[in-house]
Amino acid sequence: MSVLEERLHDLAAHVELPAEPDVTAPVMARVRADAGAGRRAPVARFGRRRLAIPLAALALLVGGVAAVPSARSAVLRWLGLEGVRIERVPEAPTPAPTTLDLGERVPLPADALVPDGLGEPDEVYRDGEFLTLLYRPRDGLPEAEASGAGALVTQFPGQPREELIQKLAGPDTTIDAVEVDGEPGYWLAGAAHGLIYLHPTGDIREAPMRLAGPTLVWRRGDLTLRLEADVSKSRALAIARSVR
Repeated sequence: MSVLEERLHDLAAHVELPAEPDVTAPVMARVRADAGAGRRAPVARFGRRRLAIPLAALALLVGGVAAVPSARSAVLRWLGLEGVRIERVPEAPTPAPTTLDLGERVPLPADALVPDGLGEPDEVYRDGEFLTLLYRPRDGLPEAEASGAGALVTQFPGQPREELIQKLAGPDTTIDAVEVDGEPGYWLAGAAHGLIYLHPTGDIREAPMRLAGPTLVWRRGDLTLRLEADVSKSRALAIARSVR
């Protein structure tokens, strides 16, 4: 007898079960009928069933008492499994969703501008004219304000202008003019800040702020690109210059 069977037998002494019915007569009748018909009695199957019965009993036993802490501990102790943690998981865990309102999740468009310095985005969102690439935290890209994001790269039609950017920059925000691939850009750091830009229609519009942290804004043809990430100015510029 295996250790598992011994412990199940020992456990059975502590469990009250209803009286077993007498199945001798119907079983013997079935055996005689099979013998009379020339069929081989299913003796060979019993060996496999001996193993199946304890395993089935174990599954029912553990499953039935899993919701009762004291009973569960006793059963696991009897079976030599004390200390094993049993949890019911409805499905495989997935990355926590971002708390940011970035719009509708979409596939990566073929014409999207992607920074080689960060690689393929983990998620892509579209909110009207705003296309946002979301990168989850990783080495050298810490999570920003428990948002679930390590970096956001947003592109939208329009032109960044320093006089407009300054309108939403507070006294504790620093603005440094930079250049990205021959086009103008701005590095914003310090206090939280917003972004006002000139839309191709001639309207002055505001791009919603997603992460309150260091931001690099630059022009790429008729588009404005914005990188929000808790990285240094030099790293942000390297990422921006890797956009293809």
